[in-house]
Amino acid sequence: MKAGPSGGIYGIVFGIIPSSVLVEASEGGRCERVSYKIEINNSKSEAQDLTVVEHLYGDWEILESSDKYRRLMLLQLNSVTVPAKGTITITDTAENRF
Repeated sequence: MKAGPSGGIYGIVFGIIPSSVLVEASEGGRCERVSYKIEINNSKSEAQDLTVVEHLYGDWEILESSDKYRRLMLLQLNSVTVPAKGTITITDTAENRF
């Protein structure tokens, strides 16, 4: 499953329902700042371990994050556990320099 600040959700996992919302965006010169929220709902009776993949472009930096993440080239990877019959929310603010 992949979710990104552009609102794109990719991948199919039965019983897992992701949604992505761009909360705020601003531009100035060669810099863009975006804040977004990803919600993942698990309708299964077991907790699910997932990796959420964010595609960020340019020279990027995470300014704020609600979750620990790993940087891998142009990707931000969040490893999360969605509880059984539960929902988690990931919020991030990123700055991209072009």
